[in-house]
Amino acid sequence: MLVPPIVYIAGSPVRTYSFVLTLAVLLAFAWVIAAAQGERGRAANACMLALATGLLLARVEYVLLEWGYFQTAPHEIFDFAAGGLGWHGAVLGGWLGLYFGWRIWRMQTPFAALLSALAPAVPVTMFAGWLGCAAAGCGYGAEVRTLADYAPLVTAELPDVYGIVAPRWNTPLYGIVWASVVFVVYIVWKSPLLFTERGIRGEVAFWLALTLCALGMFAIGYARADAVPFIAGLRADQWLDLGVFALGFFQLLVCVRRSVGLPL
Repeated sequence: MLVPPIVYIAGSPVRTYSFVLTLAVLLAFAWVIAAAQGERGRAANACMLALATGLLLARVEYVLLEWGYFQTAPHEIFDFAAGGLGWHGAVLGGWLGLYFGWRIWRMQTPFAALLSALAPAVPVTMFAGWLGCAAAGCGYGAEVRTLADYAPLVTAELPDVYGIVAPRWNTPLYGIVWASVVFVVYIVWKSPLLFTERGIRGEVAFWLALTLCALGMFAIGYARADAVPFIAGLRADQWLDLGVFALGFFQLLVCVRRSVGLPL
């Protein structure tokens, strides 16, 4: 699946990766601000703090995973324009930034309501990230001998981060399809046809979406070939996927137990 690396907005060239991720983030902000009825200014401030902390921790993660390179080019560590962000750091930083923003500006809207509003943004951002990777060559799949050995779309002629096109596992398509599946799960979960209103669908939807996205990223990691350290037979980012999965699953249990009145 080939996606142009550059799109033109009002005649000006913009990187596809940056464009689609920016749209996803703006959509996430819009959902959160809309959920904070009566205090949308405070919600906007919390979102800006979440953006700052998310970008910072996302960059820290990427630099640590690529430390071998940055040891030789320390001047590029804070060069955000050059690209390079880790999704685990983005999630953790964004979550912490939104929480502290909620506390700092003393918002009356329950934090669970903000997480509920963010739930659809999880698969949407995953979709945007993999669409951007299809254009930028990040998260590229390992090379295969020939496309003829596999079913259509499982592999494709795709570039790596250096622009070298070769037959590879179609990792961007895997990510896009899985993000779409998670979004459908979110729609079904929020449907009143599935549950009556018991106060558990909102916050649980966020953690469910995050858990499923982490699971998908872990599975896709087996097909990836972009260079990261390996630890005990797994890519370092796969261990981080498992960490996010564990966090999400634990929070799911906490939310469900709280909703039915069981001790935490």
